[in-house]
Amino acid sequence: MKKITAMILLLAMVLALAACSGGTNADNKNTDSSEDTYTIGVLYLDQEVLLSEATAGCQAYAAEHSNVKLIEYNANKDVSTQLKQCENLISQNVDAIALTPVDGAGCDQIINACKDAGIPLICFHAKVNGAPITNILFDNVGFGKMQVDYAMEIFEKNGGDMNGTINVGIVTGKLDNQNAVERCQGYEEQLKNYANATIVDEQVGSWNRDDAMAIAENWITSGRDIDIILSNNDAMAIGISLAYANANVERPIIIGVGGTEEGLTAILNGDFDGTVFQPAYQNGYDAIDFTVKYLNGETLEDSYVTEGVLVTPETAQATLDDLKAMLNS
Repeated sequence: MKKITAMILLLAMVLALAACSGGTNADNKNTDSSEDTYTIGVLYLDQEVLLSEATAGCQAYAAEHSNVKLIEYNANKDVSTQLKQCENLISQNVDAIALTPVDGAGCDQIINACKDAGIPLICFHAKVNGAPITNILFDNVGFGKMQVDYAMEIFEKNGGDMNGTINVGIVTGKLDNQNAVERCQGYEEQLKNYANATIVDEQVGSWNRDDAMAIAENWITSGRDIDIILSNNDAMAIGISLAYANANVERPIIIGVGGTEEGLTAILNGDFDGTVFQPAYQNGYDAIDFTVKYLNGETLEDSYVTEGVLVTPETAQATLDDLKAMLNS
């Protein structure tokens, strides 16, 4: 397993954008005629915020390399649709398939179909159980640990009693999703380092704002005493914050994950306290890059892990500016 540091990747992307600013996409494409030409199928689980960023990363790689063509499909979170799309790509005799799984634990049919057809399968964004060529993942356990440590830092700075009970609420994504499971693992492991921290409730917010808002509303109306809320993503963190604002109740410390435009803007507005930047754009870019490397004969490791970057109110504007530049390039 190889780790990729997100801060280095962010800097590299900014430098790449600056280098590309003097010409069109066509001007900056790799036009070495000696390179093999590859058609790569890309299967996305959906096109919601982070996946749209990953898509932009995939497309950016192809825009920079004239020998790479993408055929892209969106499964809209439907397992059977994704399998049919995979079969469609196989029938088109693509050179490889890059997959963001609808169900990382239930991809046997896709894996077997690719093996039977002799088409290499590269997986990204979420872990796929089985035997793809490689998984290009996020350090979700690390994300969770960063959330805990930063929340505790804010708690202490705000005058919280580190020797008293610290009540923690957790709002998760769907628990059949590896990203959610691993982030919660990070919470549990890191909270052990704070002897007085207690998880008072853990609820499934299914990654969306409305479900998370309903959870927080229930906590408020029931009088639940919570000092810190750890959210598996920014969308749910925003929903939690809205619940407290609508009830005109002082909110607890809220930390998200994602570093989306919406999330970063909410941090700048004071709606919640921080996030861990999840470099989805780079994850998509790397997915196609590693696929091409494999097709060129390079040996890949079983997995690659991209680490996150903590975003605070002080760093949110710079992070937002860099993200907009990447997505608009």
